[in-house]
Amino acid sequence: MEKDQKSTGVYVVVIILCLLVLGLGGFIVYDKVLSKNDNSNKSSTEETETKTNSLVSKLDKDKDWVYAAEYEKKVTVDYYDLNRERYYLSDIVVPYFNIDSSFAKKANEETKKVFDKAIEIYNEGAKGASKFVKTNYQKNIYKDSLSVVLTYSKGGTDVVHPEYYTYNIDLNTGKKLSYEEVYKLAGFSSDNIETKVKSAITTYFKKYYSDFTDDYATKTIEKYQDSVKNSTIKYFLSGSGKLSIIVTFIIPAGTGEFATIVTID
Repeated sequence: MEKDQKSTGVYVVVIILCLLVLGLGGFIVYDKVLSKNDNSNKSSTEETETKTNSLVSKLDKDKDWVYAAEYEKKVTVDYYDLNRERYYLSDIVVPYFNIDSSFAKKANEETKKVFDKAIEIYNEGAKGASKFVKTNYQKNIYKDSLSVVLTYSKGGTDVVHPEYYTYNIDLNTGKKLSYEEVYKLAGFSSDNIETKVKSAITTYFKKYYSDFTDDYATKTIEKYQDSVKNSTIKYFLSGSGKLSIIVTFIIPAGTGEFATIVTID
């Protein structure tokens, strides 16, 4: 009888020890899983913060990367008539880069000069001179790049040939994106970009100036090549990543040359 009681006691102790071991093991597993989840959430948060912090800062966090500049327009009238057309002060709009970088600052200085020049011409037209001016801009964001093209058109009695100003900014650094960086974003390479541009220029001539000789297309292509060499080439991306460049066409009429936007496919 005493022996049976001792055996029973041993069994009870063994069972209790097993339960303690199982409980401890479960606690350890639970703790590891909880710790792993905590670390996983922490890494995800840090990664998000790093990505957010990698973007260049805005000058005004409550506004877009680019918005219509709010410069004072010192004029006496809101519109005037010329050659049976009406020209409005509201037609003068330039972009303001809401980006804290040296390149954006230079871009704002340049667009401010365009604005001041436009207001000067507008005032002359309002006083009776045969002059008018319009400006507008387009902004596109593709991946982490911002492209802006500003169009400046002035005229009077002559044919109007717009001037273009283009700006391409890396939103991760605030720096200017080079022509090579932009055409690579559009899916081109250094091996095929020139061929694609030559084809686009030739196609444009055939479509709009079929009576002109190939010499003018050749001269236009040379003009493009020079702009690439001396880094004066103007370019931008659409919101879908299509590349457009500003090409100065050489023609045997009018001013002899004019700039226009050509999309490269």
